[in-house]
Amino acid sequence: MKTKIKIIIAGLLLAAFSTPVVQAQTEQQSQQEQVQKEISDQELEKFARVFQELRMKSSDVQQKMGEAIQQEGMEIQRFNQIYEARNDPAVQLETTTEEDEQFRRISSQLEKMQKSFEEDKKEAIAREGMTEERFEKIARQLETDEALQQRLSALFQDQ
Repeated sequence: MKTKIKIIIAGLLLAAFSTPVVQAQTEQQSQQEQVQKEISDQELEKFARVFQELRMKSSDVQQKMGEAIQQEGMEIQRFNQIYEARNDPAVQLETTTEEDEQFRRISSQLEKMQKSFEEDKKEAIAREGMTEERFEKIARQLETDEALQQRLSALFQDQ
């Protein structure tokens, strides 16, 4: 008898709570469709041009970062280990005084490169007549909106 009551209660709870979940999913889909409609083909083309430019610059910056690390006499893998240890208290890693100094010099160089990349990003976005906020909003929307991803992918294939 208790089992039957539990099943009935579970069924009632499922029915009671499933409607808001379905409504929430429908609202989320509706919001995604609205944002997608808000992103015109022209705006998505601008986004795509900026994205392509930044992807190429990012690749170049990553290569230069790797070169900067190696020029200081450190292996990239070791730099990454030290970086992780410095940013995650759970990671324990012993370093030499020389490694600490190399890491400091490299970090300074990489920070300058990162700032330069951020400036390039701002310039590329502005050149296309977009705001950084709008660019970021589209980028965030692309993370979850498959239809928008397909539209962007089609633009890349056309190029």
